[in-house]
Amino acid sequence: MNRHIGSVICAAALGAAWGCSVESVEAESAGTGAGGKADALDACPADVAINSAQGSQRRCYDTSNGQFVSTLCCAEVCEGADWREQSNGTVCAWVHDAPEGKQKGQFAPRMCCELNDALACSRATWQQGACTDPVTGSSVDATCCGNQALECDPWLASSIRNCVSEVQADLASDPESPFMNTLELLEVCTNEGDLLGPMLDEICTFAPELDLCAVDFATFHQDFVLPCGQVLRPEHDCAFGRVWRDALRQPNVAMVERLTLTPADAANLSALETDQVIEAVRQSAFGDVADVNDAFAFVDQGQIDRVQLFELGNARAFTAYTYGAGDNLFGAVFDYGTTTIATRVLDGDLYDGAAVPQLGCGIPIGRAGQPCTGHESCGAGLQCWGMISDAHPAYSTVGRCTDPQLGMGLPATGNTCQTLQDCPLESGLVCAGMQWEFGHCRAAWKAGSYHEAATFEIPDNGTLSRDLGVFGLATVVESMEIDLTIDHPDPTQLHISLRGALQDEGTTVTVFDGATTPVPGAHVRISGPIGFPGDEQVNGRWTLVVEDRAAGSVGTLHGWSLHLVTRWD
Repeated sequence: MNRHIGSVICAAALGAAWGCSVESVEAESAGTGAGGKADALDACPADVAINSAQGSQRRCYDTSNGQFVSTLCCAEVCEGADWREQSNGTVCAWVHDAPEGKQKGQFAPRMCCELNDALACSRATWQQGACTDPVTGSSVDATCCGNQALECDPWLASSIRNCVSEVQADLASDPESPFMNTLELLEVCTNEGDLLGPMLDEICTFAPELDLCAVDFATFHQDFVLPCGQVLRPEHDCAFGRVWRDALRQPNVAMVERLTLTPADAANLSALETDQVIEAVRQSAFGDVADVNDAFAFVDQGQIDRVQLFELGNARAFTAYTYGAGDNLFGAVFDYGTTTIATRVLDGDLYDGAAVPQLGCGIPIGRAGQPCTGHESCGAGLQCWGMISDAHPAYSTVGRCTDPQLGMGLPATGNTCQTLQDCPLESGLVCAGMQWEFGHCRAAWKAGSYHEAATFEIPDNGTLSRDLGVFGLATVVESMEIDLTIDHPDPTQLHISLRGALQDEGTTVTVFDGATTPVPGAHVRISGPIGFPGDEQVNGRWTLVVEDRAAGSVGTLHGWSLHLVTRWD
């Protein structure tokens, strides 16, 4: 079965439950077999593979047209994958005969182990008093052989996770869609009939013998989907999102500093930073890392990304280290100023800091930092600040739930600063504007990041304009950084500018001028601070303008973002 979820449009009063309607949902049955691997594979394309996305974003797809297909179609691709116990938890790896191009012991996509678990459960029978997979001869959970409904059937759990990924991707590709946190996404995927119908059809095409296939739709929802949603809730109740790449796109996360560390930085790290780097790399290499030099030697390209951040919903500061290890992303998020792991990054996914890690970052979603439409939608002790009207494509009016006491009454508040340490991040203060010789300590809620992740074509000898709604901040800019990536055969033709919230009545600054700042090659990455007047309002519609000033070639904008710290005027 191939399932395509069309444009999902969600809207409701913020702070209450979301309601969604689906403009188009197509479900094409590929035929119903008697169940089991062989019959299901008969309904699959001839050539399938697993995409290169990280963690739970990995999907099975048809290599002939790029369309996602049922995870089951990659059963043969996943042969040889199984769970492996490590000192830092359980990971998916090639533990049997690895497929071509892989080596035994290498990490495998987590979806492969989940798929193999589901297949084993669907085949399981009682043998000599044990619930056993007859294909592998291994024991499986006894509930796989029982007549009672599973609390969360593996097929259903996988389908709900896939639904969350699809709805999230659909929203990210539509700039006019509102932000939805992971719990809201789970709520949609466990309550919307237009999504549950195709989900049930898909499951029962491949495993018609399941108990959930023998009940009416209302019973399926009440007795199977809702309990499964409760089982999956801990992994979705995560302040950082579903995977690490989403963490810095959350409205409740204030990114304070982002650096790429290399072996040349090893000697300059403090004792605490050295210990953090070693422990972070041990999330992949575990016992193979004895010192910081081993750590840098282990990671891809010898590079480790370090991010300092403050999460508003729990009023907690963190330091995160992430790196590539083969085809996978790993790392650790530490409570600020300590070596205590709050969250692990394993194969791009987020796990808690427990000795035996569980899926989900272990840091719940709080109301502070979430979008709001008024003070009443934020709850006790919070106010909806930085509201804008008709300037954000997804909202009529939107602000951000804010704790007005955060960072107030501290000795360092308002002081000048030249380093992060001059402003105690653990107390909710950040150093704003230090790239301009010195800055000032400001409350962390006055910092925010705003993103547009979709890809857009830059017309030949034309202009591309993209808007971002900035909301929830103080009144004027103190410091600003921009991040964007463009591919263009001849970047000298490009001129890029940024127009502030006052639009035509305010300031427009040049971000890049290819005529005066040539870039070698066809790939343009702009990342860093830009100067902007500190006396113009910050909350409102900001516009990026990319001009192609000559004919003959077409370019592509691969998303862009703004990172701002603000102050009261």
